[in-house]
Amino acid sequence: MKDRALTEEQKKEVLAKLLECWMQCPEMRLGQLIENARIWHRINDESPDLFYIEDYKLVNILGRFIKMVIKKTS
Repeated sequence: MKDRALTEEQKKEVLAKLLECWMQCPEMRLGQLIENARIWHRINDESPDLFYIEDYKLVNILGRFIKMVIKKTS
């Protein structure tokens, strides 16, 4: 399954990408960042609940959310 981080290396990759996104919005708490990205994605894409979102898809959602936030604040 490509969307789920199963190995230690894959999990480290997902966490590194999460940290990269979080560092671009340092004023947000981690839970706030993830929930805001999930809600934004759900509004735009009818995504399921966070419980059902695969690891790499979550990182992708966060990356797109960060780009939108940066674009709005620039």
